[in-house]
Amino acid sequence: MQTTTKAGHVNFQHSDDFKGEVVIVRGGQSMSVPIDALRLLVAEAVRYDLAVHVRSMKPEQLLRRIA
Repeated sequence: MQTTTKAGHVNFQHSDDFKGEVVIVRGGQSMSVPIDALRLLVAEAVRYDLAVHVRSMKPEQLLRRIA
């Protein structure tokens, strides 16, 4: 079954099980991309954010986090 997820002015049309293709719609334009491509992009964004956070941690904060 297809569903639509909205994020601001962007709609993502995808299957309920989050497999296959995602149609990204913004204004009058749309594009279909594999959901795995979106997962990869999001994973890289999360990796970047975590790296920035870890670099800004004081040594004692880092040690508490991994202990």
